[in-house]
Amino acid sequence: MKYHLLLKAIGLVLFLSCSKTTTLPQSPSPKPELPIEVNKRESGSRSGTDKADRPYNLNIVYFVPKDLDTLVGYEKRLDEMMLWGQQWFHDKMKLYSYDKTFGLLTNDQKTKVRITTIYGTKTSSQYTLEGGAKPIWDEIEAYYKAHPQERLSDHFLNIVPRYSFKVSGEPTGPPYHGATYGKNRTCFVLDYEDMEMKNMDDKTDKGKWFRLYYGGLLHELGHALNLPHNMQTVSELNDPNKGSSMMHIGNYTLGTKPTFLTPADCEMLSVNQLFNKEQKEYYGAAKARITEITGNYDQSKGAIILSGKYETDIPITGIAVYNDPQVNNEGIGTNKDYNAVSFATKPLNGNRFYLEMPVTDFTYRNNEDYEIKIFLIHENGIFSNAFYSYRFVNNLPVLNISTRTELSKADWSIDAFSSEESGEGKAVAAIDQNLMSYWHSRWSSNATVYPHSLTINVGSTAVKAKGLVYHARPGAYRHSKNFEVQISDDGTNFTSAGEFQTIYSQGPQYFHFNSEHSVKSFKIILKSSWDGTGNAAIAELGLY
Repeated sequence: MKYHLLLKAIGLVLFLSCSKTTTLPQSPSPKPELPIEVNKRESGSRSGTDKADRPYNLNIVYFVPKDLDTLVGYEKRLDEMMLWGQQWFHDKMKLYSYDKTFGLLTNDQKTKVRITTIYGTKTSSQYTLEGGAKPIWDEIEAYYKAHPQERLSDHFLNIVPRYSFKVSGEPTGPPYHGATYGKNRTCFVLDYEDMEMKNMDDKTDKGKWFRLYYGGLLHELGHALNLPHNMQTVSELNDPNKGSSMMHIGNYTLGTKPTFLTPADCEMLSVNQLFNKEQKEYYGAAKARITEITGNYDQSKGAIILSGKYETDIPITGIAVYNDPQVNNEGIGTNKDYNAVSFATKPLNGNRFYLEMPVTDFTYRNNEDYEIKIFLIHENGIFSNAFYSYRFVNNLPVLNISTRTELSKADWSIDAFSSEESGEGKAVAAIDQNLMSYWHSRWSSNATVYPHSLTINVGSTAVKAKGLVYHARPGAYRHSKNFEVQISDDGTNFTSAGEFQTIYSQGPQYFHFNSEHSVKSFKIILKSSWDGTGNAAIAELGLY
């Protein structure tokens, strides 16, 4: 049968499940409060900031630990920074013909923005590295649960005043993943006294720290707006109107070198809840899958050509493709994708797509392995994704990802296995046609080590097969590196069909046998791992 790669609906490059959004009413102006003073620790939203041109706007939270207070002039400084950032996003999206930016509640003159100040119940020392940002986020969520009318959208920018200064003059703050952190439509950033727009062009350390932390604010806000890390192409880097991607190292280049949003960023932001003026449901469930894909290197064009077809229950407005290199075997996933060079395109008629990616636009072409991440961008703000892999050899890409017609597994069974993990991790999971289940070598007690093996019987009648289809466990956890396939046409005597090396990726990988074989049973022998442990896992095996 033809085996289709199922796609997960995701809200972020971090690949997390999404909850359904309820339609939010326009937030009324909160009850006027007295100005915040030292020791007057009353949480609440800023009055007089109830003007908006859309139903959903960014929640800006200023969170103050119990032993600290708001910093002098924080509201005015945040006004200037957020309005500047709103215009910056608009200008960068305009490069790709999108007349959009994120929404903010403001006053009538559009000089002040809605800020909700929340006073914490713990001291700064109690918001620890072990707890990450969660203790702060729990208190923010509790505030909005008690004041649901003040919640403006699903997206949050959370700001914490600095705790102290280093000898160098650099501000320091809550010990969660450094001073800035973004995930799950929310982010956490630092405030300090000199964090104000007038320091953007300052040539002293004051300007250096401001550009770093304000660039960090915009970078983490990008994460809170559903953007993954991604890197500019070589041609974009050399374009004076573009330069470095904000979601790459924009926090280091903002204010000193050209910095921009990539086409992939803009495609994703174009369907974001905060960037649209239509009141509707965002981030509801969506299902999509790529039903066919072709990938090859076209020498005449000097480009990787990707084309294919997809099915979806929610319309697709754009397709983004991230090429994530495994530089120095860095692995895949969060914070290992800063160097993923990105491209974007619009869907064609008939739910098809076509994209050319010039090889000269790739920074890394020196025999690196790559994971391709394809994002199908739904009109409700959800992304569905698929993963494939390829490698550069002698500075040219070698792709082996085009869809194969897999043989039926209706009569398949497990003949033998070296070990399995009881419960989740049974050997049969490697042939159950479910990419979310997986076989795992025994690890919970008396753990086994390499080599590991699985022997699979294809039924009463031998089949003709040209190769193996290998799906790593989701996230490529416990992904094996080197393996051998042995073939038997009688279920008893086995001969080698080849030795192979996987790419560190969670997508389907195809391995051609040394010749076409008549297969009654086949054995996969796993010999080494990518992560250096003795454990192994496989989501699914197949033949074509």
